[in-house]
Amino acid sequence: IKLEGNGGMLDFWASADQKGDAAGKAFVRLPQIKVNGKRIAGDLRVNIFLDPRQGVTVDGGGEIFGARLRAEGARSAMTFTVEGLDSALLGAAFPALGALNPAGIVDLTVRTDEHFSAVGQASSPRLALNGVRLDALLASAHYERNKHKVVLEGLKARIGNAPLDLSGFVDLRSASLQFDGSLRGLNPKSIPMLNNQVQGLCDVSLGIHGTTRSPQVTVAISGNENTVADIPIKRLRLTGVFADDRVTLPETVLLVPGGSLSFRGEIDLPRGGEARLNLSGALSNFDLKTFSKPWDTPVSGRLEGTLRVAGPISGA
Repeated sequence: IKLEGNGGMLDFWASADQKGDAAGKAFVRLPQIKVNGKRIAGDLRVNIFLDPRQGVTVDGGGEIFGARLRAEGARSAMTFTVEGLDSALLGAAFPALGALNPAGIVDLTVRTDEHFSAVGQASSPRLALNGVRLDALLASAHYERNKHKVVLEGLKARIGNAPLDLSGFVDLRSASLQFDGSLRGLNPKSIPMLNNQVQGLCDVSLGIHGTTRSPQVTVAISGNENTVADIPIKRLRLTGVFADDRVTLPETVLLVPGGSLSFRGEIDLPRGGEARLNLSGALSNFDLKTFSKPWDTPVSGRLEGTLRVAGPISGA
């Protein structure tokens, strides 16, 4: 039987003897697949063989997201390799990923076994997400079918000279997740969106917990002798919690020249809307000479007081 249509082709035959032993083969060819008008795959070919003694064996290949795809194996024990995956093409096909503006080439290997569990590895010499460059990225994960759990054994990379380490899991049965990561000695210049407003090395810890529908993300930043918006911070300790479209900043005290700055509050991040601030704080014994340096304006004295920032971020 041979079917052709939309540029594809299926060709197969099968037979069985009097004992019921079956044999056969099938060949599938797809010249092109598009998603959202973007070509994501081409020249796909899959060869399937059925043998009474060896069972089902599969081999195939083609091009997917600009990469070379190869698949081979028997029964459920398969190996898939993707070499040269263009992350920008992947982002163009899937808007959720495209929001991260990915750039760079990724290699993937996935192996499945007869129990339908799987292990995988991804690597990239250089990958960028929203302008943040990750060098020497290497990630390994596996799927535990009996526990219905996907485990990220480790994701390692470098952002500038800072080592990134991330691990965790997703429980598919309970839809819960837990990931923890860290960055040690991060130079803020490696994060373009900070626009050089933060200077001095920082340590960053990251925790993602909760459920896949409502995750909670906690970020803690620490440093010594940093500068934020040209204001020296002797001991930087800052924690933020993101959940339900809101960033919560607990009571935080920063040591500034001659005194301290304390603040707390929330930042609402409605989907499709403008961020809104609701922050309050206090200055204690703040040395106004700090403002003389960035603007070369002779200012002296000390400042005490409270502050409140509320409203849309564009007008706060």
